[in-house]
Amino acid sequence: MKNRVAGIILFLININFCVSQNIRGTAFYISKSSSKIFKNEALNDPNMDPVMKKFIEAKMDMMLNKTYILHFDNFNSLYKEDIKVEINNNDIDGSWSPYGIEVAYFKNIKTKSYIIQEDLMGKELFVKDSLTNFDWKLESETKQIGSFLCHKATAKIIKRTEVNATSSRQTNFLTNDEKNDEYFVTAWYTEEIPINSGPTSFWGLPGLILELNNKTTSILCSKIILNSKETKKINIPKNAKIMSRNDFDILVKMKNKELENIDFTK
Repeated sequence: MKNRVAGIILFLININFCVSQNIRGTAFYISKSSSKIFKNEALNDPNMDPVMKKFIEAKMDMMLNKTYILHFDNFNSLYKEDIKVEINNNDIDGSWSPYGIEVAYFKNIKTKSYIIQEDLMGKELFVKDSLTNFDWKLESETKQIGSFLCHKATAKIIKRTEVNATSSRQTNFLTNDEKNDEYFVTAWYTEEIPINSGPTSFWGLPGLILELNNKTTSILCSKIILNSKETKKINIPKNAKIMSRNDFDILVKMKNKELENIDFTK
């Protein structure tokens, strides 16, 4: 209890400190997920062509190991994949998803809300919802990440899924064990950057989150740039069509039904 009260007091102090400063910055993260489970499921056919097997393994490595950028200021943040576009006409698979692909993640700590930029079958949409209130447990353990002293915090995450006609899509960023409905996440945050934010949906600690871990995924900050003149302004596009999570789920179900009724044999 004392640990929790001390954490709340420290959090309030950091908020006041943060408000008194105009903090802006950019953090770069490396996300790595274990491919063991996925490869066991996708590559378990002993008769699979070796060339195709190698191709699938390469695609999996690309999907499970990515880099992300977090632009942040006192109360806002934008988290998105650092995509380096390399056009190769011989390697275009035309992939798209009928369930939506998260392109960018905007957080507003003041309003406790987020907006996810989704790509739904090639259509750009912006989905708004409330931030999850994580019940963080502040631990006494510390470690160094780069030049920053970081403190440990843990939280139990309840797996949230969006159920539609043909699939269940997990909304939390970190991959979860499919057999469990809940799991624990470990965060390492630094009070030296008193920003109440972190990668994707995670927030609520007395400093910027530099590392996140669960059983299958780790996200580690590799570089931070503070108060640079070149720091990106966090703005949602003026012409963005913003919709609620419920309306988006209804739209996804409708698109799935349309796909089910298409006769691909014609």
